Amino acid sequence: MDKPASGEGKFTTPVYLLAPGGVGDEQAAVLTERPTSFSGKVLGVLDNRKYNSERLLISVANQLRSHYELSDVRLHKKPAFNVEVAQEQLAEMAWECDLVITGIGD
Repeated sequence: MDKPASGEGKFTTPVYLLAPGGVGDEQAAVLTERPTSFSGKVLGVLDNRKYNSERLLISVANQLRSHYELSDVRLHKKPAFNVEVAQEQLAEMAWECDLVITGIGD
């Protein structure tokens, strides 16, 4: 990760996210540029509160920590799996974390 290949880490086309329930309009998502290194970065982990989510994400975070020189790993949790992440929580994570991973565990 410290020495990306030419063009790696840059998005050249829009990414479209679709709701699996078919609700909502198609919108282009603006993604930030990927970091060229994890060295000295703070990794945020967002547990969505599904069964095994925290366990899975902590395992991934530990693997990343063992391969890269992260300065810290911070765990954040949604209040419940069936609610959206609060804008305040997203803002807090954006302020304190350089990278964030999330996912499901079931």
